[in-house]
Amino acid sequence: MADLRRDACGVADVVEKLGKLILIKIGSRIENIVSFSYYKYGHIDGLLFTLKQLLLYSSNQRIKGKSRRYQQGVVPRKEFSWKRFWELFFRIVRGFILVALLILIVAGPYYGWQYLKRSTVFFTIDKVMVYGDIHYLPHDRVNELVKDAVGKNLVGLDIKEYQDQILSEPWVKSVDLKRQWFHELDVYLTEQQPVAIWNNTEMLNSEGEIFSPKDIPAYDWVYLTGADEDSKEILQFYHKVAPQLAANGFKVKEIILDDQDSWSILLDGDLLLIMGSEELDERLARFLRQLPDQNVLDAISHIDFRYRNGFSVKWKK
Repeated sequence: MADLRRDACGVADVVEKLGKLILIKIGSRIENIVSFSYYKYGHIDGLLFTLKQLLLYSSNQRIKGKSRRYQQGVVPRKEFSWKRFWELFFRIVRGFILVALLILIVAGPYYGWQYLKRSTVFFTIDKVMVYGDIHYLPHDRVNELVKDAVGKNLVGLDIKEYQDQILSEPWVKSVDLKRQWFHELDVYLTEQQPVAIWNNTEMLNSEGEIFSPKDIPAYDWVYLTGADEDSKEILQFYHKVAPQLAANGFKVKEIILDDQDSWSILLDGDLLLIMGSEELDERLARFLRQLPDQNVLDAISHIDFRYRNGFSVKWKK
């Protein structure tokens, strides 16, 4: 109990001292106001001025109290305003409208295009026109190649896949497609131009490219034989020597380039010219300069030009 009394006395002393400080501060302020008012205005006017200043002082103290409450996080309650409500509401609605317009601008064309690509109402292909100089490819085969486009969507047609399907036919060298709005597809075919039979089973086109048709057309083709990577070189050699031999009454039946890079030319009548791998122009010119009688040629099996200053002859049995 003695301890409690001592604590209570201590608290009372603190409160008393704090009150004295407040009274001293307020009293000092009042004393200053009274002294100034009496000095300037006299007794009655000074008294009125003193009361006015005290009221102002009290008002200032209340304002300071409010500011302290604001600083401590006490926010005064505001009255509900319909005007502010509708302003906020329309601002939110306007934001939603802008977002919707942006989505429509960005996504609208994409989904519209996707719809057109899948639609069976618009852009349905009902006609396929084929253009090109076709000699070897049968008409029925051409129809079979292009018929898959009929009934498909002109916009959604996979051009690459359709081209690859047509190019799967060996006789087709290239194909171009053109859409004719709204229901027609034009197909421009370029056919292979064969010039020789390659290794007895395939063919070479005019550019020395190898292709493998299912059937080789009946014709008096020249035969070219060698490694696939040498096809263009062999074709060039054929175009070089064939006119020279034809001018002297010979027709090239076959040209061979073996794995030793040795050239051989088989002429009509099965006369074989073994040219070797060097001095091909000089050796061919030597043969054409020293042509024997036709009856002698008919008896020769082959002529070997792989000698520096001459050639050897093997006779038929």
